[in-house]
Amino acid sequence: MLSKFALVAVLAVSAVMAASVPQQTPASNLPDVPKDGKPASVPGADGKLTRNSKYPTGNGTPSLKDVLLGVDEFSNYTTMFSRVIADVPDVSSQEKTLVTLFVPINSAFDVVREPWQNYFGGDSKSNATEDDTEALAEFVGYHTAKDHIYDIGRFPQKTVNAITTILENDTDNDPRLLVYNTGADATINCVKIYAQPIVATNAIVYPLESFVVPWTDNKIAAKIINAGKYISCEDIPKQIGDALKEKVQKS
Repeated sequence: MLSKFALVAVLAVSAVMAASVPQQTPASNLPDVPKDGKPASVPGADGKLTRNSKYPTGNGTPSLKDVLLGVDEFSNYTTMFSRVIADVPDVSSQEKTLVTLFVPINSAFDVVREPWQNYFGGDSKSNATEDDTEALAEFVGYHTAKDHIYDIGRFPQKTVNAITTILENDTDNDPRLLVYNTGADATINCVKIYAQPIVATNAIVYPLESFVVPWTDNKIAAKIINAGKYISCEDIPKQIGDALKEKVQKS
């Protein structure tokens, strides 16, 4: 389980593996954003983001904090994110750790307002209990990868690419995300990337149409990844989607 203190500790210290699983044998070294700071365009990510007065002006690269606070569509996630790191050193102050952050836009929370309760066993009460905070930290952890600024627009197309998040691996949730670039769009666990990524200092932020949910059984995720064969998002519900829907319905 990942506490709010462990979340920041992981961002600051621990290492994460990253692997690509092509059609035959796994390959490593998925591409990061080049040194010039210009990521490749993500296909199909044509949504619009609104930058507010908190977003810095000028030619410099904004901090991760500036990006989270400066985009209106990130406000729900940013509020949630701040609950986890409110009393620990700000992740945006890090200077050496590389971070890839997947941020659901506000409309995602219109469907499931507090998704960490559904998938990580959080408290349903409005006040943040210790269990709820831990579940929230795990939810944020599943939307975060470190040691890389992944350039998803340059990922191999029509291949299952697996990246590891900072969520700890346990019997319930596989910490990996399946990234698939069709050439027409790109998805994270079948969630479409909504808009083009924003580069921050030592970080990149990918806006998502919804939040990514963990695999209900990490053996299923491992089987898909290790097989190296892409399973379309239309077919995945036949294997794991029904279980995910059942979780939501019971919440």
